[in-house]
Amino acid sequence: MRESFLKIFVFPFLGLFSFFSVSCDFESPSEFEMPTWYVDIKLPLLQERYDLEGMVDSVQIFPSSDSMGMQLVFEDALPTTSIDSDWLEVAVNQSIEFETDPVMNPELSV
Repeated sequence: MRESFLKIFVFPFLGLFSFFSVSCDFESPSEFEMPTWYVDIKLPLLQERYDLEGMVDSVQIFPSSDSMGMQLVFEDALPTTSIDSDWLEVAVNQSIEFETDPVMNPELSV
């Protein structure tokens, strides 16, 4: 009984444990470097290169001065609005009553 238990459970467990412990890397994470991938993605149906410069139309899309991107500009005249003075006046000594049910607090005896 004991030999079959050793053969079925203990030896395979020790084998898997030793395999995984050897394959693990226990070094300090202080030497961590960000992973980088250099992969060229080529689609066989498209043989053209599309730059962002082709999207710039000098009407709404402008290239930025630092060549890091572009700006979208939407211009329009906004209507003049005004705020009624009643909205800006606040009564100083005014009491406010809320219409809610009273809150029942639990009583604790120490």
